[in-house]
Amino acid sequence: MAEVLSGTFSIYKIDNQKIVEHFDLIRKKSKKINDTSYLYFKMYKAVYASVKSREPIEFEEITYDEFNGFYFKTKNEPNWNKLIEGMIKAEQEDSESNKKNIKIENISASYILFYIYNNSIYAFTGG
Repeated sequence: MAEVLSGTFSIYKIDNQKIVEHFDLIRKKSKKINDTSYLYFKMYKAVYASVKSREPIEFEEITYDEFNGFYFKTKNEPNWNKLIEGMIKAEQEDSESNKKNIKIENISASYILFYIYNNSIYAFTGG
């Protein structure tokens, strides 16, 4: 029987006013608070920096038609990994066969794409 893989997919409509507020563009007297392309650029750079700060093990920018974004993989050691590793090692000790060095890691593959339509910014995410 073939294994069925699944993931998540979400579409978000970004509130342009939230971008203006987040970057404090009114106080900074930016003349571009109604420029969707400028808001998109500010948001894209911030999300890009946030993902890169997580030190992904893979990272690739994507440009397809009018979609822009990135694909990335992150490796995390879950805070519960020692518990699971201990359980597996205890089981291995009981059955002298199949002794393996077990290391629990969580590797996630994700993507985020952005798109502008009718002066609105949309984000497509999945993983």
